[in-house]
Amino acid sequence: MRGVSWWPARIVQPEDIPDNIQRKHHDDGDFAVQFFGSHDYMWTVLGRVFLFEENDNASKSNNSHLSQVFEKGLAEAIDAFRTHMEMREKERSERLSGSTGKTPAPYKYVTHNIPQGNVKVYKADLDTYATCSCQLEDPDPCGPSSNCENRYTLIECHPKLCSAKDKCQNQRFAKAQYAETYYFKCGDRGWGLKNKKTIYPGEFVNEYCGDLIDYEEYERRLRRQNERGELDFYFCVLDSKRLIDAKPKGCHSRFMNHSCDPNCDGQVWTVNGDIRVGLFAKREIPPDTELTFNYNLSSLGIVGGTKKRCLCGADLCSGFIGEKPKMKLEVSKQESTKGSSKRKRKMLHKLKRKMLKSGEKECFRCGLQATEGSFIVCGRSECCKSYHLKCMNMSRRVTRWECPRHFCDECGQVSAKFCCSCDNSFCKNHFEGNFVEIDGVELKCKFCMDSSSSCSEETPQSPVNKENVVARPLERDLKPEPKRRSSPRKIPDSTTASTATTSSRKTPTRVLTVKQENLFSIL
Repeated sequence: MRGVSWWPARIVQPEDIPDNIQRKHHDDGDFAVQFFGSHDYMWTVLGRVFLFEENDNASKSNNSHLSQVFEKGLAEAIDAFRTHMEMREKERSERLSGSTGKTPAPYKYVTHNIPQGNVKVYKADLDTYATCSCQLEDPDPCGPSSNCENRYTLIECHPKLCSAKDKCQNQRFAKAQYAETYYFKCGDRGWGLKNKKTIYPGEFVNEYCGDLIDYEEYERRLRRQNERGELDFYFCVLDSKRLIDAKPKGCHSRFMNHSCDPNCDGQVWTVNGDIRVGLFAKREIPPDTELTFNYNLSSLGIVGGTKKRCLCGADLCSGFIGEKPKMKLEVSKQESTKGSSKRKRKMLHKLKRKMLKSGEKECFRCGLQATEGSFIVCGRSECCKSYHLKCMNMSRRVTRWECPRHFCDECGQVSAKFCCSCDNSFCKNHFEGNFVEIDGVELKCKFCMDSSSSCSEETPQSPVNKENVVARPLERDLKPEPKRRSSPRKIPDSTTASTATTSSRKTPTRVLTVKQENLFSIL
């Protein structure tokens, strides 16, 4: 162009070249371009063109009309260039993440870690490996309701050592007893994972497995992914010398996204002498719910030292992966509407202190007055029920204790429905058929409805003789420990309490889920 050093243009595909331009003289190797601004066509060669850059400038012509056309063409070229780069970046990211098709990027499905290079894999020493006391004839050998020592200490039973043999239920990693899941497309977060059936609290979901690599191999793979511009990382720290990379190999756990309020939790288990990472349900998960866990990623990030934005959408979302949630305590919507939970706890503690100082209180079981020193108050902050020590088959008080009203009469799990007249209660799995609704507000158990009088010490109306299973002191009361104003509440099995009496009906063992937080991190 006369008066300017260059002019922005775009290459025209052969099928888009107008007929009149096709008829113009051009040699082999020439190609057609269309200028921005004037929209004229011209045949040119490769040696006379160069790639456009957004910050390119050209000397302007003295012709005012030509300068106006050039400015218009430059603005059109900048818009076209930005649109082109955005499309290229989107296609590139979709290609790298494997989200362009109906299936994710290819990977090899495995159910255990595959060592790479010189990575050491530890084997169990059968002479020193831990064994449990479960037997083959037990009703639930090594199961959730058993007293399996290995299960409580996050150790899988060895198939050659466990007395339960084939009935052992504590070999979930070795047998790959995963929950039924399927992956799905979840918008900006790529792929996610959902469950087909209901998953209950503490249930094993799946294992985070893949290539077992050392830190030298990790640095090499990370550097290669950064050079390619890949934004999806599947690294998981196993210990001080080894990591897991679930990108080339893994199971469905590799599709689980991060959440600041996850429904699954990571735990480190010992399996046949080596440690492995498992994902367990934190709460009941209905079918077709996305499964998530907290990556515990360092807030420094990986690429360029920048933080990675969190897209979980949870109420407690911190905004960036690796940062702590906005709130550490989960407050229900009902409590938040009524007022501060801290204020509510203070009022309940004040009420309890007043009850203890008064010296008199009715026993919730027998209804008689109790004098100072002869009764015990429930240790839960939301419960103010008190009982005679005699009604609870207890000879002395304990520091913190929970009344039987909070545990199901059938299975011993946490109760969901309570009788308004007695201490009968049932969990969500057993309350149907055991309660009758009164005036649409109160609930009465069927034993209170059948009897004209309420439950008493002389004529108990409970489907289970709770007098024999009510002593539930907390675990901290059984071990000497410095006093603290506030400490996490733990509920051990009732058979471990020194004040519990022998019952004709065995109380189901309550499973304690041991939380292993911050034991591993996704990088």
